[in-house]
Amino acid sequence: MEQIEIKPYSNNFFIKAFQKIYRYYLGAWYGFNDKHPKLGNLLYKIGFFFLFSMAVTVIQFLIMLFLPYAFSSIWDIPFCFPRVNLGLKDASGNDLFFGIFNEPVQILLNEKLIQAYTSFDVNHLLSDGGL
Repeated sequence: MEQIEIKPYSNNFFIKAFQKIYRYYLGAWYGFNDKHPKLGNLLYKIGFFFLFSMAVTVIQFLIMLFLPYAFSSIWDIPFCFPRVNLGLKDASGNDLFFGIFNEPVQILLNEKLIQAYTSFDVNHLLSDGGL
């Protein structure tokens, strides 16, 4: 077996310190993996799953944090998908629709955020007799 030449440490103190820590970690990990290959493989998979899950969580957090600002120009447009007419009417006489994604219009009225599900609600809230 041929001898592997080890790359020398950096002259920078901080990089040299991290190189020592990294080499110690690799030596310990490969030594453990040689002694316990099945357990090492299992620990690797668990660690990879954990780190991947945390990375996905951070990405989701960032997306959810900034995504509303991407659609700020359409925040007052109600959205219903799929819009399936149920053939029923509510107490006000409005048609009822089935929708998995049914987002109401949000109205800022008298410093209160109000959700209006139909155009009737919007007109009622904005009229003089509303809230």
